Amino acid sequence: SIKFAMFMLAEYVNMVTVSAVSVTLFLGGWRAPYPVSTFWEGANQGWWPMLWFVLKVQLLLFFFIWLRGTLPRVR
Repeated sequence: SIKFAMFMLAEYVNMVTVSAVSVTLFLGGWRAPYPVSTFWEGANQGWWPMLWFVLKVQLLLFFFIWLRGTLPRVR
């Protein structure tokens, strides 16, 4: 039903929002990771910051979905 679909969509939207906020607050946001930014000067210019941000958000989403799939649901 459409109610169930909207419920599941809201859950995934919440995971994306939490991942984006966590990346911004704790993982440096749109800045390149530390080892990369030391030897590559252009890592934080142009389109690269958006790529770093999306990559970090996707990494956290993968971690959330992986945990959700492997851990049993507690009732």
